[in-house]
Amino acid sequence: MSTYAPALAAASDRPAMRLAAGRGRTRIIAATLAISAAVVATVLLFRPWQARNSFAYAELAPVRDAIWTAIFIDALAFVAVAISVALSVALVAHARGSRVANIGAVITIAGGVLFAMGAFAFVALVWLVTDTAVLPATDGARVIEAALNEMVHVALPQALGFLLFTAGTLILAVALFHSRAVPRWLPIAIVVATVLQFAFHDRALDFVQIGAMVLWIFLAGFLFVHEPTEAVS
Repeated sequence: MSTYAPALAAASDRPAMRLAAGRGRTRIIAATLAISAAVVATVLLFRPWQARNSFAYAELAPVRDAIWTAIFIDALAFVAVAISVALSVALVAHARGSRVANIGAVITIAGGVLFAMGAFAFVALVWLVTDTAVLPATDGARVIEAALNEMVHVALPQALGFLLFTAGTLILAVALFHSRAVPRWLPIAIVVATVLQFAFHDRALDFVQIGAMVLWIFLAGFLFVHEPTEAVS
């Protein structure tokens, strides 16, 4: 009998080990969401560009390195937000609203990746053509203008990514509301912040999106503090 005792003891420990592993994964996802959302919010708050959707050569060239760095960091963080928020909602809504959460997760991740790809591809082009050692300023300005006019090959990934991420966010908010696992105001606030993006522009839009990142940070904190079973009950 003593020969089997260690095996029986190990088997009895497996549920606790699985629960501990689940808690660890949940906290990693929550921490990733909180950090990446904070990074995106920081980039928006201290943006190096003068105005949104302003691509004048004279405005971009003096801060070309700062813009490249900001968008590189923002693109990485935005993908991390998309993935971690999708996983977070899937964890919270694993009982009620799981199908909706799964659909929203796929759409949100696809949108986040496309948006980041498009944003960084464009800023890489801008960084290159604003180098007067590569192109004279007049030629660089013409390249930027030509790129802006080429909507399909230049703007489509970023625009489609934004629309998919927005749609996915709304679907995830529905899953959160249906799950009854988080305060009801949270998914409502997510929907409001998402819709308000279409009502503002430039600096006001920055602060709307910063507010949206704060909501994701709150979700991350909720998930981090609560045990996995509590967060989805």
